[in-house]
Amino acid sequence: MLRLSALPPKARKIGCGVICAFLAIILLGALGSSGSSGSTKAKAAQEALDSATLVENSPLLGTTSNNPYRIEYGSKESGRTTVAVSDLFAPSVSEVSLESSSTLDTMSIGEQFAAITLSNSAGSKEVTVRFLVQDTQIPEVQIKEETVSLSQGDEFDPASNVTAKDSVDGVLSQVDSRPEAKRSSDGAERYESGWFMLSYTDPSGNAVPSIDTSVTGAYRVSAIAYDKNGNCSGDSYFTVVVKATETSAERSAVTEEETAQEEDSTQQSSEQSTSTAAPATHDYVLNTNTKKIHDPGCSLIKKMKEQNKQTVNSTLADLEAQGYEPCNKCHPR
Repeated sequence: MLRLSALPPKARKIGCGVICAFLAIILLGALGSSGSSGSTKAKAAQEALDSATLVENSPLLGTTSNNPYRIEYGSKESGRTTVAVSDLFAPSVSEVSLESSSTLDTMSIGEQFAAITLSNSAGSKEVTVRFLVQDTQIPEVQIKEETVSLSQGDEFDPASNVTAKDSVDGVLSQVDSRPEAKRSSDGAERYESGWFMLSYTDPSGNAVPSIDTSVTGAYRVSAIAYDKNGNCSGDSYFTVVVKATETSAERSAVTEEETAQEEDSTQQSSEQSTSTAAPATHDYVLNTNTKKIHDPGCSLIKKMKEQNKQTVNSTLADLEAQGYEPCNKCHPR
């Protein structure tokens, strides 16, 4: 500036003009650079918002992207069946935020919709998500006894041997005939409530409306259950065996036979007890001199002296206890 002041007036004007022009160029360049940078950031923000999608952020939704999201009835997220939708998703782009005031109720069968807002500095966009809560669990049929035995003419309610229940409908009621189903918008057949039904086959294999306990044989009872959402248990079955009842004459004959068998058994036991308690005695001839025991028919008896001969009725055991020995020729028993 000091140098310019030393110049002639005309030269000073020219110098000032050059300096101003130079400063203007620098200023315009700075302004252009700032505008270009802002435009780039805005463009990047818009591209991020446009490309942002939803990413499943919960095991409740599975691992595959889909719309509608199929949710099993009664499913829980962190122990809750009512879940904030914002907890189920995350934005695919970190520069974009996600907000939603909607909730998902897994205890409510059918469609549910939720609005989710994705936003950043470029603005926001709304995404609508469709959930479909479904009951896919089949009802359970329990048979108490696989085989039920009855006497001819007994009364029996087959339903007393069956329990049917469902995780959604609870305990199911018995029906005499299949209820009419209503087809819903998703194509599934549904009923007013869950139910179970019994069917019967007689001993000849024919379908019958009930068990006739006046007719003996084995009956097959089949049970099938449906919940109100159309899930079927499949057939379960049990067998009812009706046995003939004994007549009075048959019972009397059996009693007489049992009595006779008992008397025979008692007599045999008595004889065996007597035989064991008192061994039978026999006639023997003793030689009091030689201390030998002889059968009455032994040939050596004729050679015995009369004073040495003694006839007794005893057992060998008793005689041997008295010091006598059996004859080696006749071998008395």
